[in-house]
Amino acid sequence: MTRISKFTITGALCAGLLALGGCDLDDDSTTVGGGGGGGGTLTGTAAVGAVLDGATVEVRGSTSAPLVNTVTDASGRYTIDVSSLTPPMVIVVTGGDYDPDGAGPMGLTTNSTPLYSAAYSASGVANVTPLTTLALQNAVGAADLLTTFNNWGTTPVAQADLETAAARVRANLADDLTTAGVPATYDFFTSVFPTVGTGIDAVLDSIACTPTGGNGAGTYAVTCSRDGVPMAAFNLSISTDGFIVVSSGGGNMRVQLYINGSGTPNSDLTFTGIPLVTDQAGFCAAHAIQDDMPTGFVITNCTFSGNVGTISGTLNGSLSFSQTYTFS
Repeated sequence: MTRISKFTITGALCAGLLALGGCDLDDDSTTVGGGGGGGGTLTGTAAVGAVLDGATVEVRGSTSAPLVNTVTDASGRYTIDVSSLTPPMVIVVTGGDYDPDGAGPMGLTTNSTPLYSAAYSASGVANVTPLTTLALQNAVGAADLLTTFNNWGTTPVAQADLETAAARVRANLADDLTTAGVPATYDFFTSVFPTVGTGIDAVLDSIACTPTGGNGAGTYAVTCSRDGVPMAAFNLSISTDGFIVVSSGGGNMRVQLYINGSGTPNSDLTFTGIPLVTDQAGFCAAHAIQDDMPTGFVITNCTFSGNVGTISGTLNGSLSFSQTYTFS
C-alpha cells in the first residue's frame, strides 16, 4: 500500500487556495477570494525566516520566452501566471522588507540578498528561501547563481541534480530538521508551510548558511551558523540516503478545488512526481492533517474511489470546500 504524505495533502489544499489569494497561514483569519487559478500558475512563499513583503519575483523558463514577474504581498506570498513559459523554470526574488524581530513597521529590514528557486512543473508551489537558494547553489557548485538564472533558457539544471543537492542540504541539517519536527524528506521547494516560527520556518529562523566561492571563482564551500553560533563544516559529500524526495517513478496528481458547491473548479493544479495511491487507506492515512491546517479549517470527510481521492471541509464555519485528487 502506498501512502501519500500529509504534507502533500496540506500543500495541495493550500496551493489551491493560494491560487485564489487565500489560505492565510500567518494568523487566525483565512479567506478565499480573487480570481480562479489554473494550469500555468505558480504560487509560493518568499521568506528569509521572516516573510518578504514587496519583493520582486522574476521567473524564467527553459526557452527564450521573456521572463515574467510579480511582487510578493505582506505575507510573503506570490501568485504568477507562467503559462507563457516552458518548464523547468528558475526563480529569483530580490528586495522586499522583512521584520526579523516582530517589531512591526518600525523594525523592518530591507533584504539585500537575492534568493533563488526552481520549478519543474507547469503549475504548483515554488517557495523561494535560503534553503532553496542553497540547494540550487549546491547543484551548480562554483557557478554564479545570477549567471545560472540568465542562462537558464539554454542550460537549465536537471531536476535529478537539484533533488540530490536538496538532499545534501537536508542531510547536513538533519538534527535541526528533527528538532523542528520536519521529516527527513520534507520538500522545502514545493511544500506550503506556515510562517509562524514552527516546523521548517523555525529552521529558517535559526539557520544561516553562506556559500563561498559560488561566484564563478572555481571553488565552492558552505559555512553555516545556528542562532549565530558556527556549526560543523557543511559536508558537500555527505550521504543522502534517506533524504531524497523521490520524483522519478511517481505519477501526476491533478488537484481541483470546489468552493461552496461550485460545479466547476475554482482552482485546477497538476503536480508531478507524486507516488500513485490506489486505495482509501493509502490516501486517507494522510487525513490526520487537522493539526497542520490553519485556524478556521475543519476537515469533515475523506474518501477514495478508483483513482480519485476527495477531502471535504469547512472554512471559518461558513464557507465549504471539496478538493479532489486524481492520480494518473
